[in-house]
Amino acid sequence: MHRMIVVLLGNLLICPSCSKDEGMSQTDGLAARCVPRQPVPAALLECRSWITFAPPRPFNPVSGVPASETLLRESLQQLVREGWRGLVTYSLDSLQGLEKVPRLAKEVGFTSVICGLFWFDTTQLHREWAVALRETTHIDGYVLGNEGLEFGRYTRSDLERELARLRSITQRPVTTSEPLNQYENDSTLLLVGDWVFPNLHPFLSNIRDTQQAAEFVFRKVQELQARAPGRTIVVKECWWPTAGDVGASETNQTAFFRQLSTTTVRFVWGEAYDQYWKTAEGPFGPHWGLHTDAATPKALIEALKATYTGPY
Repeated sequence: MHRMIVVLLGNLLICPSCSKDEGMSQTDGLAARCVPRQPVPAALLECRSWITFAPPRPFNPVSGVPASETLLRESLQQLVREGWRGLVTYSLDSLQGLEKVPRLAKEVGFTSVICGLFWFDTTQLHREWAVALRETTHIDGYVLGNEGLEFGRYTRSDLERELARLRSITQRPVTTSEPLNQYENDSTLLLVGDWVFPNLHPFLSNIRDTQQAAEFVFRKVQELQARAPGRTIVVKECWWPTAGDVGASETNQTAFFRQLSTTTVRFVWGEAYDQYWKTAEGPFGPHWGLHTDAATPKALIEALKATYTGPY
C-alpha cells in the first residue's frame, strides 16, 4: 500500500540544537521555529517540523501523470511558509518527476531531507538508484522500500543487501518502512537499518476515538522499544483521514495530532496533501492529507502551528 506517515519514539528529549542561534529561526513574522540541524536520525529527534510528502493534484502515479517542477516548487514553498523544515518522501522515480524533489526542497528552505526509494519492482529500483546517487548532496538519509516485505515485492535478504549497498556508496544513514505487524511478528526487523521507521495507523486498526488512537500509538511504540532497547524508533506513518468513514473529519484529525503531541512519541506529521488516486485504500484513502489535493490547508495547519513548528 503506497501510504505515507511517520512517528518517532526515543527518550524524551529537549531539542539540543534549538538554540536561538542554531536551531530556531524567525521567518514570515511567526514565532520562532525549530529547525533540524543534526545528522539523520538525530535530526528527527530535534524538532516536530517534519512532514511526509507527495505532491498534490494533478500528480497521479497510478495513471502516469508526473509532477512538474512548477508543482513541486510551489507545494514545497507552501510547506516551508507554514513552518515545516524536515521532509520525508516516498520515491525518486524520474518517470514520476520526483527526481527533482531533493534539490528543490533544499532550495526553498528545508534543512533536512530523507528520501524514499519506493522499489515497486527491479526496473523502478534501478531508476531510483540512479537518482539517489546523483542527488546525494541534497539528501540526508534514505528510506529503501515501503511495505515491500508486507506485500512480497522483495525478500528480506534482498532488502538487507540493497540497504548495505546504499549506505556504503552514499555514506548516508538508511532504513526501511514496514507496517506494525511486520515488526511485531519478527523482532529482528527492528535491527535493520540505522533507525526504525514503522508505519502505525490506529485508524486502520478500527480505532475511531482520537484519545484512544493516541494511546494506542504510544503503547505500541513503547512495546517496540522494549523489544529493541537503545534503538531510535520513528513511526513514519501515523495519519488521520478527514472524510470517507465514521470519525474521519478535520476536527478529529486535529484532535488526534494534538493528543499525540502530548505523549513522548516523536512523529513525522502527514501526509502533506490528499492523494486523490488512493482509492484502493477505501473511501478514506484519498483524504489522509493535512491539505486537500488542491493544496488548500485543512484546519490542523492553523490550529496546531505553534505545536508542529516547535521543538520536542
